[in-house]
Amino acid sequence: MSGLVVYIQLWYIEQKGPVFITVFNPVSTVLVAVVAYFVLGEKIYTGSIIGAVIVITGLYLLLWGKEDPQPESEEQGIVMSGLVVYIQLWYIEQKGPVFITVFNPVSTVLVAVVAYFVLGEKIYTGSIIGAVIVITGLYLLLWGKEDPQPESEEQEQYQEALLAFQKLITSQSHFLANDWTKNTSFCSWFGVTCTPKTQRVVALALPDLQLQGTISPSLANLSFLRDLNLENNLFHGGVPYRLGHLPRLRVINVRNNQLEGSIPTSLFQHQRVQIISLAYNKLSGEMWKGPWYVPELRILNLRNNSLTGIIPSSVGNATKLLNFSLSGNRINGVIPTEIGNLSQLIELHLFNNQLAGSIPATLFNISSLIRASLASNSLSGPLLLDEGNIVSNLKYLSISKNQIFGCIPSNICQLTELKILSISYNNMIGDIPRNIGCLSKLEEFYVGNNPITGTIPTSLGNISTLRNLYCGNSRIVGQIPKAIFNLSSLEMIDCSFSNLSGRIPATSGLHVQNLKELFLGHNQLEGGIPLFITNASKLEILGLENNFLTGTIPTNLGNLHELQELFLHHNQLTNEPREHELQFFNSLADCRMLRYLQVGSNPLNGILPNSIGNLSSTVEYFHILDAHINGPIPRGIRNMSGLITLSLGENNLAGRIPSDVVKLEQLQGLYLNNNKLQGHIPEANV
Repeated sequence: MSGLVVYIQLWYIEQKGPVFITVFNPVSTVLVAVVAYFVLGEKIYTGSIIGAVIVITGLYLLLWGKEDPQPESEEQGIVMSGLVVYIQLWYIEQKGPVFITVFNPVSTVLVAVVAYFVLGEKIYTGSIIGAVIVITGLYLLLWGKEDPQPESEEQEQYQEALLAFQKLITSQSHFLANDWTKNTSFCSWFGVTCTPKTQRVVALALPDLQLQGTISPSLANLSFLRDLNLENNLFHGGVPYRLGHLPRLRVINVRNNQLEGSIPTSLFQHQRVQIISLAYNKLSGEMWKGPWYVPELRILNLRNNSLTGIIPSSVGNATKLLNFSLSGNRINGVIPTEIGNLSQLIELHLFNNQLAGSIPATLFNISSLIRASLASNSLSGPLLLDEGNIVSNLKYLSISKNQIFGCIPSNICQLTELKILSISYNNMIGDIPRNIGCLSKLEEFYVGNNPITGTIPTSLGNISTLRNLYCGNSRIVGQIPKAIFNLSSLEMIDCSFSNLSGRIPATSGLHVQNLKELFLGHNQLEGGIPLFITNASKLEILGLENNFLTGTIPTNLGNLHELQELFLHHNQLTNEPREHELQFFNSLADCRMLRYLQVGSNPLNGILPNSIGNLSSTVEYFHILDAHINGPIPRGIRNMSGLITLSLGENNLAGRIPSDVVKLEQLQGLYLNNNKLQGHIPEANV
């Protein structure tokens, strides 16, 4: 219809001139409705008829008010008609050809108004009255045609599309088969949402129903569908290609199913889609081919599939993207620098892929970015931040398990909002920046498994929010700063397998009441076990093995009621002077959650007390190998019913092996080698 109207308008310009072309504009609105009624079978309502009459009446009043135009009107008409055609073409591009008729009567008024103010043409009373009547009639006309009911043929199409979808799926309860019947309107079916007046399907939501089967291509016949949610089911097969051609689609969420095959490339060329969530499936193949054009896309979640391919540079065109997740795939290539164009990006998840190359410095210029997870790839090159001021809201940065080299950037303090910084398992060298304490909101700092050198910066003790500190498996030297143990927020310290030396800070005023895990094993620490450790009432794991610690094992370890693992082996620890029995075992009886107990390879020089049987039945691994233990194996050991491994070898144990040992039903390993035991080996009763 719009094409017919334009053709007649061009003919009329040729016959009568550009000024009088405005006579046809309101009539074209009426003509569209009339021809649509007689030729296309569209309904016309009372409001349409009333509006048409008023439009035509207003038109001639308007023209009457403008009769006898000035000589220059022809040139003015050419200018104004050109403006109208330009605006019409723009409106066709934005809303489609059907709605262009909404502008036609208004263009008549626009010609007169602009001609008056810009070109100096006179406007008469009839023009004003006519303009008012034209606009009134226009909107009566549109109101009369607003939201007509779809034809029965269209309703049948929707019903058939939904029933075809239902036919391909099953569930244990057969819920849909019982609910989706022809006896009721499809708009009342479970999970189906329709528009109130037009009865068109706009949403299909069937999450968390354990539905099985394939997704029928018939869903592509639901031309008004905006929201498709089938997450957390058992769908298999592929994602129908035609879903990407649904013109009004905003959301497609089929995450956590068993879908296979490739992703329809049409989804990445959809002008209106806002959410694409296909995570936790078995999708494979290349992510896409060709350029992206998804100007409205907010969320792209494709994590945990088997997708290959690269991240195209055209990703930078998705400027409204908020959440971008490709984690857990086999994506290769580099991270394009154009990713810095995603000025609204909040979360970026690319971990566990095969990405290579360097991390674009432009990534840190995205002020909206809060989380960036790039771990477990093959990224290399140095970690670089742009020079100059960076406005960053980044709270989570993980680049661990890559091949990043170079030093920690000296301007790391630009990331003032950081809460979690994980750069472990790389090839980073140099010292931890002395001013690392500038990251005053840092909660977790993982820098271990790097060949970094230097000492632990004292400024870390200024970060009152710090909970986890991991600098193990490194080349760090020197002492542990006392300030670290003044952080009441600390829950985990792991500086094991490094080159730390000196004493563990022993000041009584240290505050570690929230400390749960302390790993200082495999260093060169000296001195005794500080008593303040027994004040860490929430401590679950204490690892001080393979050092040069001396002195005695504290007899108040029983204060650690949450203790589950105790590793003190391979040190120079001894027994209390003038005591024959190992008294610290009496205290450990209060640790009712203890599972691992290793105190071997120390010159303890004592006797195992019979009270060892009071140790918790939760103890599974008891190692006291090579500890200069004398005397017999106490019979109370039979009470340690949870033992899986008992290692008492390479000591000076004497006497017989208690027959009750065979009653330890969970026991899988018993090591008594290199002792002075006598008698026969007890046999279990079968």
